[in-house]
Amino acid sequence: MGRRRAKLGRISDLDLRLLRVFQAVAECRGLAAAELRLGISRSTISTYLADLETRMGVRLCERGRGGFELTDDGQRVYWAGVELMRSLNDFQDEIESLGNSVRGRIRVAVLDSFVWLEELQFSEGLREFTSANPDVSLELHVFHPDEIERRIDEGKFDIGISVVYDDTGRFDYMPLLTGKSYLYCGSKHKLFGIPDHLVSESDLNNTSYISRWFDAAPEHLGQNSEIAQVQSFHVEATVHLVLSGNYVGFLPAYYAQRWVESGDMRPLRQDLYHLDYRYGFTVKQGRRLSPAGQAFIDSIRKAVRP
Repeated sequence: MGRRRAKLGRISDLDLRLLRVFQAVAECRGLAAAELRLGISRSTISTYLADLETRMGVRLCERGRGGFELTDDGQRVYWAGVELMRSLNDFQDEIESLGNSVRGRIRVAVLDSFVWLEELQFSEGLREFTSANPDVSLELHVFHPDEIERRIDEGKFDIGISVVYDDTGRFDYMPLLTGKSYLYCGSKHKLFGIPDHLVSESDLNNTSYISRWFDAAPEHLGQNSEIAQVQSFHVEATVHLVLSGNYVGFLPAYYAQRWVESGDMRPLRQDLYHLDYRYGFTVKQGRRLSPAGQAFIDSIRKAVRP
């Protein structure tokens, strides 16, 4: 059978809606997970996908008992859709900046630990920004660093505030503040009761640890990365694992302090095991910030305590 010719023609609002549904299904790797993300039924999602395939004249994905997988055409449509949505967002930002008024929408993603960071009064920065810019619609999300950068790269977030851990050349970074992470164990861990000066490197080399990809914990401890027994994607998850008593892991000093004071965890060999980190703003490389985006960054920077 010959290949059907694409029938898309002029793009309509309905086409954009169908593309957004398709992107959600592709990113969720199936209809079931996309159902929760989109808030619509699986049967409706299936109908939308079929409608988009009819409009495109190609099969976008294989879905059924064998699992979900994008076809080659589906991959092309997905990435073309990502570029289209990014262009639409850029156009919207440009129009909303006319007249130098601060309005429109900004989508921001931050780490899960900022609520405890005393050096950054993040809620105060939000208060100043939202009070001074009532015509701006702010979306605020919480993700781990890798997810923040991925979604910025795809045009789904405008600004990220995260650990700056790898300069890939795809992003522009603006510094915010710096800090330190130390290696911690919980009160139930076998090393907790040993005086710090008696904890040897050999003890730590033979201890199960929590791997966080941007902390490079295995290499920092002199261990092969294959030894890692658990991986954490969030600071709070790392805390739970440390408190279990089965693992050691790096945590920002400000975040661990409350458990140190309560006697539930302690740092290990701060003289040997410490990491410097940088927090900063992340934006897509070369993308001009809207007036609302710049106003947001300015407000958050003012919330940093000297």
